[in-house]
Amino acid sequence: YRQTWDHQRRDMSDKSLSEYDLALANYAVGAGWADEEVAALIKAHRARFGDSQKKGSRLDYIQRTIGKARAASSERARATDAITVIRDEDSGRAAKVQALATTLDIALDEIRHIEGPAGVYEFYLLGKCVEIPASRLRDQNHFVGQIFDLTNRAPKQFPVSPRKRSPGELTWREIMHAIADAAEHIQAIDDASERGSTLALLREFCNERQLPQLTAGDPCPPAGTPFRRDAMVWIHIDTFRRFCTTLDFPVERGALIQRFQAWGALRHTVAVRASPGRNSTSSMFGIPEELILTGDDDDAHIEDEQEAAP
Repeated sequence: YRQTWDHQRRDMSDKSLSEYDLALANYAVGAGWADEEVAALIKAHRARFGDSQKKGSRLDYIQRTIGKARAASSERARATDAITVIRDEDSGRAAKVQALATTLDIALDEIRHIEGPAGVYEFYLLGKCVEIPASRLRDQNHFVGQIFDLTNRAPKQFPVSPRKRSPGELTWREIMHAIADAAEHIQAIDDASERGSTLALLREFCNERQLPQLTAGDPCPPAGTPFRRDAMVWIHIDTFRRFCTTLDFPVERGALIQRFQAWGALRHTVAVRASPGRNSTSSMFGIPEELILTGDDDDAHIEDEQEAAP
């Protein structure tokens, strides 16, 4: 406070009278001063350093400055309350979701954890669902990137370990634990979620098509045609999205890419046949065969290959 009153703050890039007015008002509001007392402080500060613009006598300026200070104080109070909820093991699930929304600075509505060997966390915000594999949740950069890719809103980031200059600050480990505590836990059952429905449609998509088993030297398949190679089923994402749309199940490209990645998909550029006598390249996703070709489907494809063999 003394450095602010004496205009000796080194951390302030803008050292105008107005910025010092606001800094002083922040201290006063934080100390519980009434508006009249904060106004008197601003006027005294202006009188001390020369109020060439006469702002100290303008009621609208003083009210606006106090309003900014009170808004900032309210925001700090919400942030402090959110930290308390996150660190309280007895806090309810809904309270922790709201606390995470405040702390991460995103419009988070719900969190679900689809349990299983390939567990996935689903984050619902801005009318969209962001899916992040449980194994990738420890990677904060991946978390921020996935949220931003689908919502154009980047969450606030946190240090991996406590910092001496910021005592009481949350760490990413605490955020991870709060996410786990706030999530609704759901057993992984096919078709139990939109993610499960997408997988069911992907299996249907592949089952309705001949999936040629190709090796590196085989002729290129036509553009958009799924095929099998290296224990993967290779899918052209936009072709599959069109298939989903015909069944009244539209899915956003970004959300579908996230689901593919959660299933262990690889993204490669592959050579395809664009037209007779002309080859091109296409970006396709390789998804593990065991995920798509379940039991009977796999047998059917093997029988088709045997019948087609000379």
